Amino acid sequence: MAAFKPRTNRPAELLLPNATGSIRGTACYVNVREQIGHNYICCCYGHIAFQDAPNGDHQELKNRYHNATAIDQTGRFRTPPFSQPFGHYDDELVLLESAIGRTPHWQLPEGKMQFLSPDPLPKLGG
Repeated sequence: MAAFKPRTNRPAELLLPNATGSIRGTACYVNVREQIGHNYICCCYGHIAFQDAPNGDHQELKNRYHNATAIDQTGRFRTPPFSQPFGHYDDELVLLESAIGRTPHWQLPEGKMQFLSPDPLPKLGG
């Protein structure tokens, strides 16, 4: 999981075995799962533009609250096999952003976080 500030000159790049993503002011979660043959990418908020390596297909994830894709071993974009964010939680993103003095830029459904960690998160700043 990572959060990126907006960049005016060149977007940050996310290099995966079978795709490259350009990141612009975004929080995202990436899970590379070679044993099951796909990468899972969630744009928690913001904008990521992907191009797969083998055939040049493009996909953009642009949203205000969790948008995910999977990229298989051939580099093709697939619908993720999950009905909610996989492997990450809203409160973890709040913790990550607070570590750098920010809050998430998302628009929460009904004004509330929906995906909360089942485990207690550490407290920052003592």
